[in-house]
Amino acid sequence: KALGARLQSAQAAAAQMQVNTAHTVREAAEALRWRIGLSLALVGLGVLLLLAVVLGRRVVSKLLLLNAALNDLAADEGDLTKRVGLNSKDEIGDMAAAVDRFVDKLQPIVREAGDVAQRTGVEIGVMTMRNAGADAAAQL
Repeated sequence: KALGARLQSAQAAAAQMQVNTAHTVREAAEALRWRIGLSLALVGLGVLLLLAVVLGRRVVSKLLLLNAALNDLAADEGDLTKRVGLNSKDEIGDMAAAVDRFVDKLQPIVREAGDVAQRTGVEIGVMTMRNAGADAAAQL
């Protein structure tokens, strides 16, 4: 009987140890899952921040280049020989190409307007001289 009681006691202790072990394993697994999830979230956040910084710098540098080119066009008399020259296959590159095309179309128009203004000035000078000659002849 004593041996049976000891056996039952040992079995009960073993069963309790099994329950305790299972509980401890579940707690450890849950803690490990939480740590892994938090680590993955932090790594993902770090990757997103790095990506945002890298892409942000690329976009900002292209925008600054486009802005500088537009300011050059707007400054003083507007040098229409300059081009943006941004060879990029994105929306900013499309805008730069559109500015270059616009300047390409505008340059001959401005050149022609300058030529017309020069010819008009010459004609006005000729007419002024003729008018002065006519005034002189009329006073004689």
